[in-house]
Amino acid sequence: ARCNAIYAMRRAFSSALSRDGASALTSGRMYNWRVRAVYSALDKAGKADGPLCAEDLYSLGHLDQYHYGGTDACDEAAALLGLDSGSTVLDIGSGIGGTSRYLAATTGCRVVGVELQPDLCEAAAALTARIPGLSDRVLFVQGDAADPNLTLPTPAGGFDHAVSHLVNLHLPDRGAVLAAAHESLCEGGTFVIEDFVLVARPTEAEARTLLDLVKAPSVTSIDGYVSELEGCGFVDIQATELSVPWTVWCRARSDEYSLTEAEAVALHGREVFETRQHFYVQVANLFAGGRIGGVRLSGRKPGGHERSLHRGRRAQALKARTAPVRILESGASFGGGDAAAAAVSTAAATAAASPAGRREAGGSSSTGGAAGGEDSATALLAVVQRDKELLAKKVALAELEVRRLTGHAEELERHREATQVRLSEALSKVARYDEASSRARAADEARELQLLRDSNAMMASREASREAALAAAKKEVAERKAALEPLRVAVASKAAEAEALAGHVETLSKESKEWQERVRKLLAKDKSTVAAEQHDKLVEEKSALAAQLQAASAAKEKAEGELTAAITLQERLRKAGGTFKTQAKERERERDAEREAKVKAEEEARAAAADAAAAREEADKANKAAESGRAAAASLAEAQAKSEGADKAEAALRTELAAAKELSQKYLRGYRQAKEQLTSKTRELEALKSGVTAPAPAAASSAGAASAAASATAASSAAAVPPAAAPAPAPA
Repeated sequence: ARCNAIYAMRRAFSSALSRDGASALTSGRMYNWRVRAVYSALDKAGKADGPLCAEDLYSLGHLDQYHYGGTDACDEAAALLGLDSGSTVLDIGSGIGGTSRYLAATTGCRVVGVELQPDLCEAAAALTARIPGLSDRVLFVQGDAADPNLTLPTPAGGFDHAVSHLVNLHLPDRGAVLAAAHESLCEGGTFVIEDFVLVARPTEAEARTLLDLVKAPSVTSIDGYVSELEGCGFVDIQATELSVPWTVWCRARSDEYSLTEAEAVALHGREVFETRQHFYVQVANLFAGGRIGGVRLSGRKPGGHERSLHRGRRAQALKARTAPVRILESGASFGGGDAAAAAVSTAAATAAASPAGRREAGGSSSTGGAAGGEDSATALLAVVQRDKELLAKKVALAELEVRRLTGHAEELERHREATQVRLSEALSKVARYDEASSRARAADEARELQLLRDSNAMMASREASREAALAAAKKEVAERKAALEPLRVAVASKAAEAEALAGHVETLSKESKEWQERVRKLLAKDKSTVAAEQHDKLVEEKSALAAQLQAASAAKEKAEGELTAAITLQERLRKAGGTFKTQAKERERERDAEREAKVKAEEEARAAAADAAAAREEADKANKAAESGRAAAASLAEAQAKSEGADKAEAALRTELAAAKELSQKYLRGYRQAKEQLTSKTRELEALKSGVTAPAPAAASSAGAASAAASATAASSAAAVPPAAAPAPAPA
């Protein structure tokens, strides 16, 4: 029946955790804020740099010793294991190194700490290096203790002992770490583990707190824990329940820390204080519910070194804790004297009387022989002797709790009165702020309305002026296109005339070449066969032909000049038309830019209106914040700042309006200049046109006269030649 109950508890816990999965439990980093907190505390003590002594770190309490009980828990572990200067210890989950440094400093043993989080491991090594004579006996290795590839400076044969304080509850696979610890120990090596356990089936809220806040995915019962250890090969296992002392310790830690609010905020900041306070309260509530508890497990790897473990267990059963437990870096402590002794004694008596506490007796009878039975009998005798004192100590513990709660109630009453005074002051401030906020809101609304009216009028005026300018530009472009059309026609006609003139010049060139050939032939004849009169006539004809040829050459050169002028005029007209098109495109792009500026200005106006609305919304939110006058004042200042932003947006819109007017003037000047240039181009074209068309008839008539004269000369030359000697008639 007990096994079935345990399995039911584990199934309930697993179902509560299955929603987010085990991987989410160990995501992120835990305890990283303690690194900053340790250095802040050392800085406040004037020891930010330079060498330290071990006590400088012990005095920081729970910032140096992460586990419950602080250095007292370390002393108990050292006594159980029988540590001395010849011992080697493996500290699994060494954190910032508090346990490793304390064990090495107080017993002289050598310690190797394994820590998963790099920043904690680095801080542990750095702090240890500042303690003279300790760094050669304490070494820290960063990595996963369950990783088979992790390299540790393991002594020959293995470590003598292993310790782990409140580490395994954070691991999703606790069995892998326990197996790695078993592998690292020498034969007969012993261990001490302190961890969370399930006392009863947790509620849904408690399971969620373990999952989300404590990051504990693998909490199990004491029997389940012992079974896992036995499955890894450990024997002679004893479980001591620590639920009662841990419940008292966690509640006292939460209450004491709440009373040190001012000091903690000054030292570490508001965020760290509130995070720690929430964590401490929730953990205290877990233990107070009675379904979550603590356990100290000790045992060994099979071998011949278990006698020191048995001696430590006997001494631990008779030992009462008398020193106060320090939990705060400021030096505050709680729980000392008889109350703490009663809590520990109660835990020892409960564990020894329970079936789990009596496991050692059964295990020793099968594995340890007569020595184990004698140890169990001694422990039970001590429990019977202390039963008479148990009731009185419980009463003393209850009285201590009543006194603590009474003091806490008085402190809460003082806090309530101070809070009532602050609330009254805040309400008066809120009332004054309401009045000022109403006035400011009315002024903001009036200013916003006027701004919107001015913006609308300005936008309408700008749009009208831009539309008028656009219409005028379109009209002027159309007029200029109409004016350019006759020029294009004139250029085309001039080009046709130039082509005709070029053809005529080519014809004259051919005729000139023919006449030169005929003259050459005539000159080549024998003068003896030609009469003297004919010779003189030919000489005259040659002179006339030379004159005609010169005239034809001059006419050709003139025609070529006119053709070049026409081509130049055509090119200038083409360039003038391209320049006008480029200017028109530039004006179109500028108009698009003006439209974009208009859209941007409208968006800025809407943004300003949205900002004003947001400012009003912030003011309404501030009216509801009755608990903080300063927040209301800050919201008012923000609303005023946004109102100033709206004023600046209005000034920017006016600046853009002035820029738009200046741009319109620039467009007008550009149109006028283009119009003047077009007029001058038109005049130049008309002048060129009149210069090209005037000499054309004269050139044609000269060419015709030259042709007629050449024909007449040829006819007369043919008639003067005698029939017998006359050559064949030349072509016309």
